[in-house]
Amino acid sequence: MVNKKLFKGLLKFVIVVIIASSSVSGIAHAATGDIINTTNKVMYNVTSSKEIQALIADLKDGGNDTFLKEDGNGKYYNPSDKLSAQKTAVVKSLQTGNIDLKDAAAIKAYIVNNAADIMTSVNTETAKVATQTIDTSNYTTASAITVTSVSTISTISTTVGTVPTLPTKVIATLSNGATTSAAITWDAAATTVGTYATAGTVTVKGVLADYGNYQVQANVIVNEASRVVVSVQKISNLYLNSNFPTTVIATLSDGTTKSLSVTWQRVVDNIVGASRFTGTLIMTDGVVNTNNITATVTLIVVPHVILIVSPLRAITITKTIGVGDAYTLPTTVTATLSDGTTKDLAVTWDKVASTTVAGTYTFTGTLTMVDEVINTNNVTASATLTVTTLINNQIRLNYHN
Repeated sequence: MVNKKLFKGLLKFVIVVIIASSSVSGIAHAATGDIINTTNKVMYNVTSSKEIQALIADLKDGGNDTFLKEDGNGKYYNPSDKLSAQKTAVVKSLQTGNIDLKDAAAIKAYIVNNAADIMTSVNTETAKVATQTIDTSNYTTASAITVTSVSTISTISTTVGTVPTLPTKVIATLSNGATTSAAITWDAAATTVGTYATAGTVTVKGVLADYGNYQVQANVIVNEASRVVVSVQKISNLYLNSNFPTTVIATLSDGTTKSLSVTWQRVVDNIVGASRFTGTLIMTDGVVNTNNITATVTLIVVPHVILIVSPLRAITITKTIGVGDAYTLPTTVTATLSDGTTKDLAVTWDKVASTTVAGTYTFTGTLTMVDEVINTNNVTASATLTVTTLINNQIRLNYHN
């Protein structure tokens, strides 16, 4: 059994056999013979170019039919089996000669120098391929097969003055009950612009040249020419956290306007300065964008600026501790921003606080920025830590800018 999809890979081999089967001496399937489809009971005469074309169409139509070829003794064999046998014989010969199967030049040279021995091996292997007797008395020749009906061709749409894309094939039901994908040859009028000069419905005709010029037709709906987008309305600048518009007003080629949906190609919004964004227009029926017009909008980003770090007042912590007790500087500070709001920012101190020795220590902290906040004034945090040896030790932590 030869699956048609798998058999496509053997199509070149079959055609070569058909055209030149007796031109090379020593080939095991030298006699010219018919090819039969045992599933649909169709016989293809390999001396007829028309039937060869029908055979090729049958091979390519995607079914699971079985194809056999007639040998010189009137029996039938599976072409795939013979092809495999020939390949096996050639590979064995190359391996016997210790030829690298990836070395094309070495393979070619070996075959030229050992052609007689290789052909003997090929003949020996192909002679082993099984053959069978098939009663073809009830088979139909391909030339006798006719089309009894075709599938309905779906309605096609186009615009005034535009030749539509017509289907190149149609599913045909044959007189032997089989179906095939048959090529359509459309009349000259079907591919002429003048046929589609006015709006309405046009019926175009064609034939199946491979099946006695069986006639087919298709209905084409001709619509008024589409309106073309010529421009889009300017969009005002957006600011941080603004919503991007979901529609834009487009001016069309007939002077009218239409609201069209738009998809924005957005990038990171929270950047300093301004950025331009491009929007792709979503077309609707009767509107086209042959000029590839896009919408644009500018996003303006105005960042917050840190003015000072607060609080300025001292924070006094009174505890009864001894020298050597651990103390950790705060990990965040509260910053006052240019818009009057405050924000907690992480701070990294230049050294670790130590209470092992009494004294006064100062620290400088670098602020970590977050989205929408910049530090154009290079403000830093500062702290003073006083460690005493009094009975009631007092740690005073002052912040100032």
